[in-house]
Amino acid sequence: MKTVFTTGQVAKIAKVAPRTVSKWFDTGKLVGYRIPGSQDRRIPRANLIKFFRDNGMPQAEELEGEHKFKIVTVCLDPSLATLFPNQPDSNVEFVHVNSQFEAGTVISLGHPPKVVVIDSLLGRSQVLEMIKHLKGKEGFNETFLLVIASEDEANAVYDGASYVFNRPLDPTALTTQLKLYVEADAA
Repeated sequence: MKTVFTTGQVAKIAKVAPRTVSKWFDTGKLVGYRIPGSQDRRIPRANLIKFFRDNGMPQAEELEGEHKFKIVTVCLDPSLATLFPNQPDSNVEFVHVNSQFEAGTVISLGHPPKVVVIDSLLGRSQVLEMIKHLKGKEGFNETFLLVIASEDEANAVYDGASYVFNRPLDPTALTTQLKLYVEADAA
């Protein structure tokens, strides 16, 4: 994730000419700094997001979305979705979907999620297909794929899965595992 931007990079994000960004900078509307001994300008991410927000530009959400740690849960069991509530001040965003199709739509939008939780109640073949598809997608090599296996699949192998939880599900163990992964990724 980029933390500092050049005027050219800001221009590309804002879809304006680099000269426009230079004017924003020179008039103090866009806060940043100059490289010592140079005329090159740099804009920190937080300042750029604030500028976009203050001016009602949609790019603010795009930049903030890059910073969010997205976890997608693909499950038929509604109780599983309630384990992961979204909290407004959190840098973790949970997205809950009920089908492989919905998952494909959500996952293809924006940046790859950090974690995908897949419930085997979708069907073993669908779960294996999703794992194979996600592992083959560009940018998904760092995505943690967690499968929740049904009781009758206690010894089932889900090739490509990062971790497999068995039912009956221990919500505390599951949330602890996710928190460990989130904290390890943040470090």
